[in-house]
Amino acid sequence: LPLTAFNPWDFHPPPGLAIARWFRLRTPGSPLKPEPRPEGPARGPFSCGMLMTTMAQDDTAGRSAPATAADALCRQAIIGLLLVFWAMGLCGCAALLSNAAADLSDDLAYAITDADDLETVEAGGPAYLLMVDGLIHGNPQNTRLLRAGATLYSAYAGIYVADEQRAQKMTAKSRAYALQAACSRRREWCDLEALDFDGFNRAIEAAHKKDVPLLYDLGAAWAGWIQARQRDWDAIAQISRVEALMQRVVALDEGHRQGGAHLYP
Repeated sequence: LPLTAFNPWDFHPPPGLAIARWFRLRTPGSPLKPEPRPEGPARGPFSCGMLMTTMAQDDTAGRSAPATAADALCRQAIIGLLLVFWAMGLCGCAALLSNAAADLSDDLAYAITDADDLETVEAGGPAYLLMVDGLIHGNPQNTRLLRAGATLYSAYAGIYVADEQRAQKMTAKSRAYALQAACSRRREWCDLEALDFDGFNRAIEAAHKKDVPLLYDLGAAWAGWIQARQRDWDAIAQISRVEALMQRVVALDEGHRQGGAHLYP
């Protein structure tokens, strides 16, 4: 509505005047006459800035003013902007927390796999594994978190777990995390486990150099999964997939992890 002047009495009428105005506006032919505007300099065109000031004064006075179409429009616009800023803040905080969690998981993975005090790692490792599980549960599409979880479970099971059934459970989780990380990176990698060997090779041939860390972690997790099932011929038959992954790593970046891909058959 084009309002050419701002009248504070339109927003802050005394209770009696507000009631009278309500009846006058809603009763056709009402004998009530409009109240005279307070004398003073003319105000400029109506704006949402005026409305914000008025809303603040209403809250301070503890009473609400009669709503007009302009009031409703501006209030909706202000509320909408506040919601947008709030959502942007949440997205920013979520991104920061996600990056911090991924950094922490990466550091834990390197610390545990490169530690020289094996007894300390063996005693404290399960707590870190549970922590990484919790981080992944909160952000199941974070590739870095999934890779860190795969590395931690595979390394811990291969070094510290002697019980066969427990090792199989941990390496199964390691490979599951690695496959989930591959799926989150590329949609065509979501069925790597189900593909035949030729389809598997075609899928990983699409990898680029930036995919090398993921391919290496997937190959290492898959190798640990096979190692924990040495009496399972179906598992042993999948060694060719580990070889294909590591050969692709060598082809793209031979020096990754100090040439660790050469250590796999």
